[in-house]
Amino acid sequence: MKKYLPWIVYAFSFLAFSYTLYSLIKVATTFQPDFSIFYYAARDVLHGITPYNDKTLFTAFNYPVATTIFFMPFTFFSFKISQSIFTITNAVALFSAILFTYKSLQKKIVVWQFLVVASFALLAFPTKFTFGMGQTNLIAYALLLAGFFLFSKTKRIKSAFLFFLCAMLLKPILFFTLLVFLFEKQYTYFFSLCIAIAFFVFLIPILFHLPNSNVIFLQNILHQSLAGREVYYNQGFLGFIARLTNNLALRTIVTTGITVPLLFFVFWKIRSISFVSKLSLLLTTLLLIDPLSWQHHFVFLLLPFLLTYFLVTKQKLHQKFYLLLFVMSYLFVAWNFKTPQIFQSFPLILSNQLYGTILLLFLQLKLL
Repeated sequence: MKKYLPWIVYAFSFLAFSYTLYSLIKVATTFQPDFSIFYYAARDVLHGITPYNDKTLFTAFNYPVATTIFFMPFTFFSFKISQSIFTITNAVALFSAILFTYKSLQKKIVVWQFLVVASFALLAFPTKFTFGMGQTNLIAYALLLAGFFLFSKTKRIKSAFLFFLCAMLLKPILFFTLLVFLFEKQYTYFFSLCIAIAFFVFLIPILFHLPNSNVIFLQNILHQSLAGREVYYNQGFLGFIARLTNNLALRTIVTTGITVPLLFFVFWKIRSISFVSKLSLLLTTLLLIDPLSWQHHFVFLLLPFLLTYFLVTKQKLHQKFYLLLFVMSYLFVAWNFKTPQIFQSFPLILSNQLYGTILLLFLQLKLL
């Protein structure tokens, strides 16, 4: 079997890459809803229009105005050309994220292993969903991982700062991962990042004559209720609870009752593990506690999956059992129900990404 393993890997990778290439061509030449929001919101800002009041957008723009600065260069091209460029950028970001994951874990890159990881990442629904919607997850994630890798190199701490700043402005929910610096007692670095992020969030709207846009953004965020969280695409704890009950008060109580103890336990565990392990646990926890943990956010599990795999392979006892849980975790996260509405009477079925992430968190807490 070992004799044919390389050929099996190459054949599997060829099929996965071919399928992805076909999908990317289709995605780049059709319509990416989320990219259209970023594209036209950036164009609004360039014309001095508040994107939060633009009713022509596909859905509401739920990011700070500062996020649009990354999409302004795209507006110099037609939407179709920009969408194609963005799709290519997303694909490059995925491979970059895998590369920086290996470097952060201090693992030598073996070609066949890299191909397997890339193939499984490409076939997972969160990745395909990110490509199809035109989301920023992979780009922000690659920047984040690059920042943490550079930070681990003592002489490149200043270089890492820019990567962190860009990642936070592009995908604000990743701010949760910066708590790593507090656990590493890098207080000055953490608060410097906070100040820099706040500076750009407030400065950019002023530069484009939209001084009140941040107020509107905060009002929109604060006015978002717990209603509507039950959609299948929301795979965090709140999405799970929301699919079980329509009672908004009960949703709040139960979700808080799960989230707070989990955070305390994870924060307690984080104190005694390595830098990259801290980041891995925070990424995994983020997807569980985020009130809007959309399926495409689960691309953030790339680092946790690889870290967990290497932990499992080191185990002498119960390795097969842990490996089984690992495979189940991936299958749950990678799976997608194309017609979730037919399972509305069985809501417990519709939290597959949540179950996979819980399994992954369990393995990390057990093996770290």
